[in-house]
Amino acid sequence: MLRVKIGTLGVMVMLGVMWSGSVYAEERTDCVSESLPVLEQLEEHLEGGRQDFASGSMKEAVSAFKCVLSGKELLTSQELKGREARAVLAEATFMLAEVKFQEMAAIKLDSVDEKKVQAQLKAKKAKGVATIKLLNGVFGYKSDVWSVASYSQIGHMYEIFAQELRQVGCPERLNVNQCEIFLGLTEEAAGDIDIKAGELYVKAVKLSKKRKVTTVYARRASEYLVSFQPERARELGIVVKD
Repeated sequence: MLRVKIGTLGVMVMLGVMWSGSVYAEERTDCVSESLPVLEQLEEHLEGGRQDFASGSMKEAVSAFKCVLSGKELLTSQELKGREARAVLAEATFMLAEVKFQEMAAIKLDSVDEKKVQAQLKAKKAKGVATIKLLNGVFGYKSDVWSVASYSQIGHMYEIFAQELRQVGCPERLNVNQCEIFLGLTEEAAGDIDIKAGELYVKAVKLSKKRKVTTVYARRASEYLVSFQPERARELGIVVKD
């Protein structure tokens, strides 16, 4: 019985499912005028969304970012091939993922009650799936800056979840020996997630070096590898202090 319960908590295998999917976003169709320069309007909505996000006005931020994506259909084929339009659409998609990521991060695995932990895991998984779907959608725009950011952010999601999984306490019903088994299994699951985090951070670093992207997301990927996978960091040409 214990094995079944802990196996369920190893739901973090869910992360394998989270890696696939399409863009999740409800589109708005009433915010972009065809009679005005479309790309300029999308840039204005994007900036508004950035400001709303920074001020914590998430509902307004989401509306602005969705507006940007809804304007994609009004862009010319030539504009869609351009770096500027692709970057605008990629950032709007990434920022929608950031909103979902914050919602996911707000769900804490902070109970020793099995039913509550399972409910928290289920809620966290739902937010995680939505986040990953959006981040996957970023790659389609072939924007180097935001592709690096997406690889790094997916890695960060794995990293955070591994940390939280390690903090899950033993269910109250377990005795000392059972608790040791439980903690051993959760640590094993967290270790598997750490590996996935490293893989995504490596992708972020490789692309950032290839495309000369120097952003906070590229730096975070490098810093993670320096701290937790120094040999891999050295292989990628990252300076690691002894």
